[in-house]
Amino acid sequence: MITYDQFVLEPTDIVVVPFYCEARFAPDFQAEGAAVLKRLTSGSTSEHFVPPFKSNDGDRDAWAAPAWGETDSAAARWLLDDLPPNQRRVVARLAAAGTTGVTTSELLAAGKYDPGTSASPVFKAISGRFRRVGRKPLWRGGEQTETGQLLSVPDGTARHLFVSILLDEYSDLAAEFDILGGQ
Repeated sequence: MITYDQFVLEPTDIVVVPFYCEARFAPDFQAEGAAVLKRLTSGSTSEHFVPPFKSNDGDRDAWAAPAWGETDSAAARWLLDDLPPNQRRVVARLAAAGTTGVTTSELLAAGKYDPGTSASPVFKAISGRFRRVGRKPLWRGGEQTETGQLLSVPDGTARHLFVSILLDEYSDLAAEFDILGGQ
C-alpha cells in the first residue's frame, strides 16, 4: 500500500499527476513523461546499472576506454536514460547517421540547441557520460566542412546497442531521425 495525498492506494491504482508548464513545453514534456512511464513499466535494466565512475571520473581520454560489447546494453540504456532530452536527441541523430555521418551543426539542430551554440561543450558533456560508464564515445570525428565537423558511428556493435535501445524505449526519436536509415 502507498499513501498518496492522504489516500491509501494499491501500487497499481491509477492516479492523476498534475503538472503545469508553459504551452510551448507541453509536447516535449508529454513525450518525455511517456518515455519515463514506458521505462518504469517495462522493467528497464538501467535502474539496476550503477556506473563504475562518479561524475566525469574515468579515463581522461574518453576514446582510450574499452569499446562497446554486446553485453553492455545496461550501460548503454543507463547512459541514454541519464542524458537530458537535447543531448539524447544528439545521440539518437548520431546513431541514425551511422557510418554515413552527420555534421555537428546538424546534430546541434537535432538537439534543438539555439543557433550559434558551440558544439564543444555539448560533446564534452555527452562524452562525460561515456567516461562515466567506462566505454568509448559513440562517434568518431571526420573532415571539417562548412557546417561543422563530420561525425560518424563506425563501430557496428556500439551502433547496434544504441539503435536497439532507441527503437525499444525512444521510438519517437527513432522514427523522427529514421534511425534504421543510417548505415
